[in-house]
Amino acid sequence: MPGRFFNRFHLSDGWVAAILTWLWVACLHPEVFFHPNASLLADGRDAVKNGFTLAWQLVHGPAASWEFKGMAWPYGEHVFYTDGHPLLSWLTGWAFPGLISGEHIVGFMHLLIIASWGFSAWVLVGIFNHWGVKGRWVVLFCSLLPLFHPQVLRWSGHYALAYSVAIPLTWFLLLNWMKRGDKKRAALLGLSILVWLLTHAYLGAICATFAGLMGGIWWVMLGRTKRTWAQVVQITLASTLPLVVYLILLNFSDEHPFRTDQPFGFWDNVTVWGSLLLPSFGPMVALREGLGWSLNAWEGWSYIGIATIAVFIATLIRGVKDRKTAKSLIPLLPASLAALLLFAVVAGEP
Repeated sequence: MPGRFFNRFHLSDGWVAAILTWLWVACLHPEVFFHPNASLLADGRDAVKNGFTLAWQLVHGPAASWEFKGMAWPYGEHVFYTDGHPLLSWLTGWAFPGLISGEHIVGFMHLLIIASWGFSAWVLVGIFNHWGVKGRWVVLFCSLLPLFHPQVLRWSGHYALAYSVAIPLTWFLLLNWMKRGDKKRAALLGLSILVWLLTHAYLGAICATFAGLMGGIWWVMLGRTKRTWAQVVQITLASTLPLVVYLILLNFSDEHPFRTDQPFGFWDNVTVWGSLLLPSFGPMVALREGLGWSLNAWEGWSYIGIATIAVFIATLIRGVKDRKTAKSLIPLLPASLAALLLFAVVAGEP
């Protein structure tokens, strides 16, 4: 019945998955979905700060300023350090003044975050279709995936990191570039990474590192006859140039002295390998402590959920038993190894 309903509007599978995701969100968070400006997705410290810094900058800050004066008086702070959506504050305060008022900017931010979950489902369908995997079960699975662990953990605190479409979009743009290998697709990937950097430095850095690792591993796995130095140049520029641009902007605009080269909290807020299998919250904490696994801070929560673990184990067993299945999983190695290496870094390795 749902398939017939959506077919009347001639919607693609990606849009059906996106609409279903927004439907699930409306059921799970009706107060925010229907009244985005009247409540918060979360009331933790970072959640409140993310909304406050964005709203303050729009109402009281200069339209296109690098400085944020709403905290740390009288010194202020650079906008890149406030978790206040610098790009969004510039667009709403300078590029399109008056489009969104300070009174409604937090609600608009909520809508953007919720929209990103639906677009994440749309992108995931595109990734599955890239591998030739289609069907209604793919649409249903992709509509639910943005709402699973560990994505859901970001909603509870850090709004600037709650855009779950960021990493799937990076992966999708990488796949498109790997398929054609042209400059325009590499440039689009680099532009996407720059947008995430100007949303939050961590988000952009994660996407840039993932893109560089996945692109590099893919290039190494190519046969000698298929490798080209143009591919190396394109993926290197796409993954590093946005970081260079971001750092140049920061260095030339930051007037605050005495920045530390060893920021506080780096070794305190890392994750641990056990956090993939058991969470640091809820009733399973007792099991984790019983196994002698240390708990970790919110920033390091990375529990992937029982369903994901079950699917991974089942796929691994089938791959060991069936050579055809094992061969079909080889194209996933670049993304899988890139994700594993990236997780090792956030786990404090080596």
